[in-house]
Amino acid sequence: MAAAAAAAAAAPPADPPDSSPAASSPPRPSPEELVARAVAPVKPAFLRPPPVRDAPKDEGKANDGGAVVAEKKSKRQLKRERKQEQKSSSHLCIEVGKSGNVSSCKYGDSCRFSHDIDAYLAQKPADLEGTCPFTNLDQLCPYGLTCRFLGTHKDIHAASGNLSEKHEINALNKDIQKLLWKNKYKFPKASAQIKLLGLKEVIKSKPDAANDDKKVNHDNLDGNDDENKEPLCNPPVNAECDSTLCEELDRSEGEPLIDNSIPCVEPRPTKKSKVESDEIDKHGAGTLNTNTESEDPNLSNGLEPSNNASSCRTDLITTPHLREKKIIDFREKLYLAPLTTVGNLPFRRLCKTLGADITCGEMAMCTNLLQGQASEWALLRRHSSEDLFGVQICGAYPDTVARTVELVDNECSIDFIDINMGCPIDIVVNKGAGSSLLTKPMRIKSIVQAASTVTEKPLTVKVRTAFFEGRNRADSIVSDIYDWGASAITVHGRSRQQRYSKLADWDYIYQCAQKAPDQLHVVGNGDVFSFTDWNKHVSGCSKISTCMIARGALIKPWIFTEVKEQRHWDITSGERFNILKDFVSFGLEHWGSDSKGVETTRYFLLEWLSYTCRYIPVGLLDVIPQRLNWRPPSYCGRDDLETLMISDSAADWIRISEMLLGKVPEGHTVPIFCCFANWASICRRRAAQAQPLCRLNKLSRGGGVEDQRFVLPPPPPPSSQQLPLHGLTFAIKDIFDIAGRVTGFGNPDWARTHAPAAATSPVVLAALAAGATSLGTTIMDEMAYSINGENTHYGTPTNPCAPGRVPGGSSSGSAVAVAANLVDFSLGTDTGGSVRVPAAYCGIFGLRPSHGLVSAENVIPMAQMFDTVGWFSRDLSTLSRVTKVLLPLPDDIVKQPTQVTIPMDCFQILGSLNDRTYQIINASVAKRFDSQIIDNRNLGDFISDNVPSIGKFITDFSESELPSVPALSVISHVMRGLQRSQFKANHAEWVNTVKPNLGPGLRERILEAIASGDNESLEDFQAIRAEFKSALAALLKDHGILAIPTVPGPPPKVGMEAAPLENFRARAFSLLSIAGLSGFCQVSIPLGMRNGLPVSVSLVARHGADHFLLNVVEELYQTLIDEATKTWSS
Repeated sequence: MAAAAAAAAAAPPADPPDSSPAASSPPRPSPEELVARAVAPVKPAFLRPPPVRDAPKDEGKANDGGAVVAEKKSKRQLKRERKQEQKSSSHLCIEVGKSGNVSSCKYGDSCRFSHDIDAYLAQKPADLEGTCPFTNLDQLCPYGLTCRFLGTHKDIHAASGNLSEKHEINALNKDIQKLLWKNKYKFPKASAQIKLLGLKEVIKSKPDAANDDKKVNHDNLDGNDDENKEPLCNPPVNAECDSTLCEELDRSEGEPLIDNSIPCVEPRPTKKSKVESDEIDKHGAGTLNTNTESEDPNLSNGLEPSNNASSCRTDLITTPHLREKKIIDFREKLYLAPLTTVGNLPFRRLCKTLGADITCGEMAMCTNLLQGQASEWALLRRHSSEDLFGVQICGAYPDTVARTVELVDNECSIDFIDINMGCPIDIVVNKGAGSSLLTKPMRIKSIVQAASTVTEKPLTVKVRTAFFEGRNRADSIVSDIYDWGASAITVHGRSRQQRYSKLADWDYIYQCAQKAPDQLHVVGNGDVFSFTDWNKHVSGCSKISTCMIARGALIKPWIFTEVKEQRHWDITSGERFNILKDFVSFGLEHWGSDSKGVETTRYFLLEWLSYTCRYIPVGLLDVIPQRLNWRPPSYCGRDDLETLMISDSAADWIRISEMLLGKVPEGHTVPIFCCFANWASICRRRAAQAQPLCRLNKLSRGGGVEDQRFVLPPPPPPSSQQLPLHGLTFAIKDIFDIAGRVTGFGNPDWARTHAPAAATSPVVLAALAAGATSLGTTIMDEMAYSINGENTHYGTPTNPCAPGRVPGGSSSGSAVAVAANLVDFSLGTDTGGSVRVPAAYCGIFGLRPSHGLVSAENVIPMAQMFDTVGWFSRDLSTLSRVTKVLLPLPDDIVKQPTQVTIPMDCFQILGSLNDRTYQIINASVAKRFDSQIIDNRNLGDFISDNVPSIGKFITDFSESELPSVPALSVISHVMRGLQRSQFKANHAEWVNTVKPNLGPGLRERILEAIASGDNESLEDFQAIRAEFKSALAALLKDHGILAIPTVPGPPPKVGMEAAPLENFRARAFSLLSIAGLSGFCQVSIPLGMRNGLPVSVSLVARHGADHFLLNVVEELYQTLIDEATKTWSS
């Protein structure tokens, strides 16, 4: 295998690239122009057309109507099959396999595993090429007969005393695990500190562990008992995709560990174990504890609890202050970031060989550690080569974090503890941990204060710039966090909302560093991809101690060598392959050299290869160094192996793994290796190569991708970096025509019965001409006839802001694409609220322009009287940029309204004023502008007085028991009646002819609209519409604003019952019909999250005052956010 790889590295490319461009090809942009467009400037000699890949052989089987659905097995059946599998010859007993002697198993015939050595060897796969990794260590392989390198073993019958010495520490001791399982582990320091701080202690300990009937053996807590030693190979941690991690977090984080009704009796703190320490780092204070001996075994945790509560306070007072703690000098040390899944122990060990100074374990959840979960404790493992090592934990509450810190400090050999307050994962944030703590500065203070006093190890904190983009908060924490007890803080230059989109804001990191006290180490994090980046950021501010390297290390771990040697390493494919070989060797030592360990190593190797393929060799670039945000064109390497390593195909990654670990076993399921950042990069690369649009089928995180091979207009000219939307990506609702493809209209029968569009929508062309890059079309409600956002055919997009709640429709996919950071902005349409509602439900901005000002040509009509093209964005800056391009009205310089009408009756439609949005808007307008311009008249009374034609309808809505405004209910009734009439005129013939398969609930409403006769009230409806538009224009005049709730409450739950859902829809349309029937412009404004759900308000302005409306929003927005934060926190 290695020989084959070496031959591939030495061979020239199979198809040498033709460096002479065709005569008809357009001139190639210069390297400077490519860099300005964030395209990697690969030398022309190495460019090639995108490879044509064959479709998978089993493609389409999932949709085969004749496919047999596998019957779900019961738990009892699965357990029985598992026991039978364990007894099979393929599962040899570990002890028998280790010694080669059947009698070595102490369980004998009752053992759950097979003892038939001959049968096992008969079915065992052939040995892999190479030597056993433990042979190189002059140690006896702990896997014996099961090792896949058995033929290279020197003497498998050597004495058991020659087994390998442990190079990994921090394994979870079984006795400690039992104490944690039974909630009998004592946390005297943490409990006392929580009491002193006056904080609530949620988790309580049971009284006395020693009096339990099933006592735990504490005599061997030092780990010297052979029975308690864990093998070097553990079951794979994170051997599932990130969704499994999220499920694990969901099951544990935020849930009470045990029944907390038993009062806590606090024991005296245990004496600190004496350890033999070796100072390893000449600048820092890293220590590695290899032998632990308790001073007094009778004082082990849980044996002698003391009822003297004052002892807790005494020991707490003697806890070292921060200045007495062991200090780690982070200055100019190379810090490898904690990396979920790929930051495993073998990878950290590899980075140490390449020059990393500081390593940190993968993030572990506090509650999982306190529960004694072995998979979570495996994340704390440390290799002997990691001379300066920390662990990273994540928790939401002071008592949980303090207990975890005390536990880790007692049981693990570490040099520092890092608290992750920047994790952007939804399941972590929704439990109040990670980056959500940035919205709770007092919670941060309590956590740091509680945790710092229970350990002598340095405590560090990792944060992002903010939770929401544009609302930076980290600088307000930096100045105080040292006084709270932290020794260092790492600032990632992105907000939680950004995730990994856009470049890190290093100017803001410098701003944070300038506010830090001299004693606090500030570590910068974000986009370090070369030694020049590292030099620039470390020298850019004297208070930056060092840089944390994350994705740069994943893509090219030799970045540490580059920084230390101050050079750009033009690494060859052979050298890269040797690095992969080292990782595999370290992986086999860690996960095992048996079949299970080999496949676990393969799994993590493939995960890592999904990052390394993004590296572009230095010798192939016209401009160095490479940047993380560069989109690579299609290119080949200098030899076949290098070409294989730059491929983004999972099949090629598997080929590389087979060079190192042999063939993938038959029946082995290879998981999808698609971290979101890599997946998005591949999408953008394809968009840059052939200009296809990809259909983002399920726009939840990690949604599927289905390429629609049609070509967009030619790319912008080389000067595109000067275009107004240059660098922005966008998605398109599947209601806009794109030349050469069928517009789906949210229904497969519609797509089946319609031909490809002959022309592209002018709105799409305008966005492309302005320099934006389209990434795909998005899911929508069927025939645009709903505001829920659910689609039974293509799936309901997951609302990133409130999972389990509907995303809002009909532009659901477009809103989710923006909220999930898949694109910068997206296009939708709004007839009855289909831009405003999804924006409110997904916590983003949504603009419904004045009706008729944006071309609706080549857009499938729903009801032309109301259809309006609109757009979404996460921030006001992008919203304004897009508006200036797609709505080229004369700029309005007026930024202050002459009147702001805030009608109380509209806010009463919410049914509850507990969210206090009415007070927030009043206070914000008064603070930013002037309270004199506020008009609090009831809008319903104004309509009744100025729209006389509603009189004949208003009595029908006056007796409603729902929170409603009768006049607005009439306006809603009028709008929906006109909408049904036009929908029938547009689509009745197709519905009656095709009889499409429509989703439940939606089907009934559409058929009702189609079956309705000529409405005698249409003339009355038109009269009301004209009167209402005139009255509203008189109210707002040229520069007046109407402030209303966008929707009547938080987004409904997915699958809500029909009756309450219809009530909610009725109240929603009362609000939505104001701008809908009048044709005025309206913008939905996110106020943030309250009780875990998004809150939104809207501003409305007269027809044609769109730019004035955005000016007011820009002036008022920050004040609104500040008032909302202050009001909801009080």
